[in-house]
Amino acid sequence: MNITFNIKMPRNIIILIVCLLLSSSVIGGYYFYWTKTPEYSLKIIQEAVQKHDLEKFKMHVDMDTLTSHAVDDLFSDSISKASNNKEANIFAAGFLQLLKPTIVNVVKEKVTYYVENGNAKKTTSTKQQPNDKNIALTDKE
Repeated sequence: MNITFNIKMPRNIIILIVCLLLSSSVIGGYYFYWTKTPEYSLKIIQEAVQKHDLEKFKMHVDMDTLTSHAVDDLFSDSISKASNNKEANIFAAGFLQLLKPTIVNVVKEKVTYYVENGNAKKTTSTKQQPNDKNIALTDKE
């Protein structure tokens, strides 16, 4: 049993279909390439900060690794430049490792607060609200 399909299409239509398929595959390939680039991720992070979208920010930023490396870089550079005393540097490095988890948690909280609210300062509580007596005392001082 021999089945043959005899579909005759003009050559121009075949060329048009091939060109459309080729161009759509190139555009689709570039889109998938672009969505994997660092520039694309940084743009999404920037938009998340501007729109105060913490979930999108956490999806694209590894807060634990980022804050840990930031604290290491900041303090290791400071310790190495602080003095030429090797024992003092070893003591300072050990002290940093002791305090590092606390510092990392504080930095993560501050970054999270900044992304959610858009400013670095927390609002003052009702106990810390300035009143006329506090202002008068500071004016006299």
